[in-house]
Amino acid sequence: MDYLAIEEAAALGDASDFQRHVRMELIPRLVEAGRLQGNDVAGVPCVAWNDQLERFSRLGIERFVENQQGYSFVAVEAPIEAVAEALRDRAGVLEYRESVGTHPLQRDAGLAAAPDRRDVFLLRIRDTDWTVLVETVHWVQSSDMLMVLLMAAELSERLRTRAVAAWDDDFSGSYAVLCERGRKKRASVTEEDHLGYFGLFYELGISVPPCFIASDGGPARLLTADPSRVERADHAVLGLPDESRSGAPHVFYKLEAIGAALMGEIEDEGDFCARTVERLWRQVQAIRKAGP
Repeated sequence: MDYLAIEEAAALGDASDFQRHVRMELIPRLVEAGRLQGNDVAGVPCVAWNDQLERFSRLGIERFVENQQGYSFVAVEAPIEAVAEALRDRAGVLEYRESVGTHPLQRDAGLAAAPDRRDVFLLRIRDTDWTVLVETVHWVQSSDMLMVLLMAAELSERLRTRAVAAWDDDFSGSYAVLCERGRKKRASVTEEDHLGYFGLFYELGISVPPCFIASDGGPARLLTADPSRVERADHAVLGLPDESRSGAPHVFYKLEAIGAALMGEIEDEGDFCARTVERLWRQVQAIRKAGP
């Protein structure tokens, strides 16, 4: 059996410098957990070049999140056809178009977001069995955090599967919340466990390629760095729930959090992150209980 040094294995799949550094830390953890096969070759820690490593090299979200000021998405462990049907039937989906295609990334692409709705794209991505719903790229508001968590709860329950809501607000780190059949099972936050956050997506077999949603005056379109990675892209317009609609700048949410910390209501970053997830989950439960 052939072996690669950890540094070589981390660079597979045209990995960026950021992704390579994450993988160099993550691979020993996966070897220890038995997910990858490791060995010392001439005193150098190595990993077996096999099907598991080949699959590992095609997973992860680092290329998607790299250099982003914020983002939000949902990954659902189900075929895109099932997720698309669930979205079409969902109250609050204002528009749905199947197989709209993708466009190359553009440096000057912009966006014009409405306060009460979002242009989102549902993706079937090569090399993963999870369908990904991308809501925002390079920006996020508190309403988007609530929306992706709500979608993860709803879709995991309807499709009797698992779903991950993930977001980053450029203030308190990146969050991932795993739901199973409508219930919150676990949460991972970069401020508490950097490797645990990125490792979750490798553990579950999720891949999200670099992309951007452009909506600068014309129809929304999905821009991708490598169109061959996206086998199908559907476009939908989601109405935000009344509880989350806000025309106020996202900075107000940050100021509120800073104020709570200064008043001594928050003990540390871990406490803040846990409270953030619980606050959003309570909102999700209230919205679902109220119905359409």
